[in-house]
Amino acid sequence: MAGTDAIVIGAGLAGLACALALSDRGLRVTVLEASDTPGGRARSWTDATTGDRVDIGPHILLSEYRNLRAMLERLGTHEQIAWQGRRFLLLADQPQLEIRVDPLPAPLHLLPSLLKAPQAPMHDLVSNARVLWRTLRLTADDVQALDAIDAETLVRRLGVTPHFIDWFWRTGAMTLMNVPLGECSAGALLQLFRFLIGVSGYEVGLAKVGLGDLFAPAAIRAIEANGGKVRFGAPVAGLIGDASATGVRLRDGAELHAPRCIAAVPPDALRAMLPPHWTGRHGLFDSFARFKPSPYISSYLWFDRKLTREPFWSKVWTPRTLHYDFYDLSNIRSGWRDRASVIACNLIHSDRAAGLSDDQIVQAAVREAAEFVPGAADAHVTHASVHRIPMAIPSPHPGTERLRPGPITPVEGLFLAGDWLDTGLPSSMESAVRGGWLAAEAVLSTAGGRAEAIARPVPTLQGLAALIGHRSLR
Repeated sequence: MAGTDAIVIGAGLAGLACALALSDRGLRVTVLEASDTPGGRARSWTDATTGDRVDIGPHILLSEYRNLRAMLERLGTHEQIAWQGRRFLLLADQPQLEIRVDPLPAPLHLLPSLLKAPQAPMHDLVSNARVLWRTLRLTADDVQALDAIDAETLVRRLGVTPHFIDWFWRTGAMTLMNVPLGECSAGALLQLFRFLIGVSGYEVGLAKVGLGDLFAPAAIRAIEANGGKVRFGAPVAGLIGDASATGVRLRDGAELHAPRCIAAVPPDALRAMLPPHWTGRHGLFDSFARFKPSPYISSYLWFDRKLTREPFWSKVWTPRTLHYDFYDLSNIRSGWRDRASVIACNLIHSDRAAGLSDDQIVQAAVREAAEFVPGAADAHVTHASVHRIPMAIPSPHPGTERLRPGPITPVEGLFLAGDWLDTGLPSSMESAVRGGWLAAEAVLSTAGGRAEAIARPVPTLQGLAALIGHRSLR
């Protein structure tokens, strides 16, 4: 395409973040999106039956998502987040347990809630001492070394009691890492755990509008106002070039050319776009085949009555648990407060439910919702929508943490963006934005020497945690 400085493949969060950063700095950017809807794995659309905006799946945000918050502030949509104060999580357990972020120095800010939990007697909590010490002293080399084993093996080796492993660590692996504990990289899980216990004062945020509506429409307007273009229904069949990337070939045969191409797509989609002589020449591209998707099923249930005033809650792990996190959108979305409940829930790592029909998924969702809000069992579901999503994130299996690449590839002119890059964070919306901005930094460094720090750094340890973990992770 004449006059284009950079082509961005993918209009998800990473692609739009990268394109926005580049266009804000004077580059002429063209974004190519295969579907007719922007947002990628955080997209939103209008439900045909109810007219409500729904998401591919609900997500929480954290106030320490510095890159995502900076992007939303740039777009003017940051006020569309409902912050939840000190409540971090409401566990739908027996009994219910509210976990709060207390005004104590890290890593003590979550301790008061755990000390009140009858599910975690003192000997269970104390059994985590070696895990806590190992986590706070974690370095980048440690993350790579621990990536060789699964998280269940590690916490057992470090002396955590079987009960606490089931109640806490299995729940955390499923809800935060999207895989079972025994299939999760120990390095990846401890890196996230370090963030949660090493930084205090953060809040959970929930989108008051459709998740994709937080960023996609405003980002597209900004990119186009800067002279860029965003094209939908433009699937890329392959990248063009020999020793360097010179453009893309669309599925309809058309070719677009630019000196820089940024692939903001998942690793499996990217691998399908690579010319065969690149994959044979560069080992980095061969490693993409080792990333496997973690699928999930997200269901939306419209009820005939108000069931609860709680905005969100989570179930703890059991061998039978299907849905872990639940959101009553009537208590979250702007202007919905007086409506009947609209409950969205996620069935994580959904391979285990592959044989269930949509009706069976809905029945299971109602049954598990009723364990927290008993009225759901007697209420009528007026409408339901089941979304089967092939990939929530690339599964953080043992061995994958060390495979996460940076934004620069061995092919000149080809850059990578996405939540699966080595961002210092688990795959998430925050990691996607940071990955997009790291790619923009790399592109700018080749465009007339305009090197610039765009990506916000990963938060460092605070309080007592900083004294214990005086070694740097990055």
